[in-house]
This record gives sequence, C-alpha cells and structure tokens, in this order.
Amino acid sequence: MDPNAKNLGFNVPNVSPAQLRDKALNFVKLNGPVLPLQVAKVLETNTIYAGALLSELIAGKLIQVTHAKVGSSTLYYAKGQEEKLGPSLYNYLNQKEKQAYDRIKEEKVIMDSSAEPWQRVAMRDLKDFCIPLTVTIEGDKIETFWKFYLVPEEEAKSIIGNILGKVKPKEEIKKIEEIQPKLEKEIKIKEIPKEEKQQTIETPQEKPKEKKIKDKFYNYVNEFFSKNNIHIIEESIVKKNKEIDFIAKIPSNIGLMIYYIKAKDKPIINEADISLAFSESQHRKLPCLLLTTGKPNKKVNLLIEKKFQNITLRQI
Repeated sequence: MDPNAKNLGFNVPNVSPAQLRDKALNFVKLNGPVLPLQVAKVLETNTIYAGALLSELIAGKLIQVTHAKVGSSTLYYAKGQEEKLGPSLYNYLNQKEKQAYDRIKEEKVIMDSSAEPWQRVAMRDLKDFCIPLTVTIEGDKIETFWKFYLVPEEEAKSIIGNILGKVKPKEEIKKIEEIQPKLEKEIKIKEIPKEEKQQTIETPQEKPKEKKIKDKFYNYVNEFFSKNNIHIIEESIVKKNKEIDFIAKIPSNIGLMIYYIKAKDKPIINEADISLAFSESQHRKLPCLLLTTGKPNKKVNLLIEKKFQNITLRQI
C-alpha cells in the first residue's frame, strides 16, 4: 500500500491494481448497470478508489458510464446491457424527461421541429436514451431527428423516410449522420487549458508567485502538499487567506490520481461547504478532496457517507 494514500486516510486494498481492475470489470459485466458504491463494496475499498478504477476501464473502452444519475451517482455498464438502462434510470428522471422518454420510446424516431419546445430541451438532456441525427435531404437541406437509443439504424432510416414522405413528399434522403456531441465536448475541454495557459503567459498583471508569498493560507496548504507529494496542476485563490481551489495529482498504489481539491480556512465545515465542493467536483468530473483547518459539524459526516461519496474530508 502506498504510504501517502494511507496518510490521507484512503482505504486502498493491498491487492495489485490489475487484479482489482479485473474484479471490477467482471462485476460490472455480471451485474451492470451498477453504482460506484456497489463496486467499492465488492473491492472492499471506498468509492473514490473504486471510481478511479472504473475511470480506467472507461478510458480503455471496456465499460461505459451514463449521463443520468441515480441520486448523485452515475451508473456503469458493459456492452450488451443497454436495455437495462431504461428500467434502472427511469424513476430518477424528472417529470418532463419521463414524458419525453415515453414519447420517443413509443414513436422510436421524432423530428425535432415537430416536438414541443420543452420536449426538445428534455431530449437534449436525455443523452442516454435520445440519439440526435442530422438528415440531409434533396437540395442539401438539413433536418434534425431524435432516435430512441435501442432502435436499429436501418429501422430508424425507414421511419425517417416515412416521416419525410408525409411532410416533404417531393424530397428524398441523401445522407443520415449521427451527431457526435461527446467528441465536440472533448475538443472543447482540450482547448480550454491551452487558452488559459496562453492568457496566463500573456497577461503581465497575473503573478501567481507573488500570491504565494502574500497568502499565508496558500503557503500552509502548499506545505501540506509537499509533505504528501501532491503535485499542483491548476490553482485559483477564491478568497485570499480563506479559500483556494486546486486541480492536483495525488499519489496512490495505482499511480497518480487527479483530484479537485478545495482548501478552506474555516473553524466549522457545514452542509453548504460540502454541497459546494461536491457540485464543483461533479462539474469537473473529478473526485474531491476537501482540506480544512476546522472540523465538520454533526451532519457533514453523515452527508458524505450517504450522499456525497466522492468527497474525502481531511483536516490539516
């Protein structure tokens, strides 16, 4: 076991990473869709460590993860388990999403322009169930359609042809393509750090080194990082001498793990502090380490255990 992981209070099992990954993969294949908490119990570890292993399996394209959530957690599943997603997630959708889900499940394909505005919004949010298609028709006009995720491509083409035959009888389909929102999102995410880096270099007013000297709390946190071999990737002083956000690499026995870290100089950590840290970590899609000089109130530990499992709270 990595001593640094132990010092941070992480429950990391003394088993090789390869064995744990295989065990997690087999569990997902046999039981998916599953929650990170279920995987953590099988591996006899915490949800943060289990989440890191699941992320590796996703990166290796061995499993997939849902956009919709059960409470605050996504579901992990293997190829061939797609039919289980609807029953697993339906009850956790909001009312509008349920109505949109019911309609597209019944009709199989919906023309975007024929849907109500609220249905268009809902279908864009139902990324696990609604697949957007662009259809190029005669005259190079483009229409957007939504396909229910379990409908085969050939059947979808047939349905689209029938829909267009009713609304545009003289026009024929030239090409149908699936929109790739995930790829576009990945490109945007990759471009953002480069732009931020350029902006930091070109802006003479930004002097992070001077902030480190003037901010006593930053120096205190940085000393903690040095002792635990934590490497800073990004940093942002939210409130001088009170609150700082980091993206950093934390050592573990499976290598360096990337975390969102919120450091707060505050005597008592309350539910609002935990909720904010959780929300920001979810936005960044990273596990969270909340560092504080104070102590949690009575409700915080219960919230972390029951609702915000991807947060580790550490007093420094």
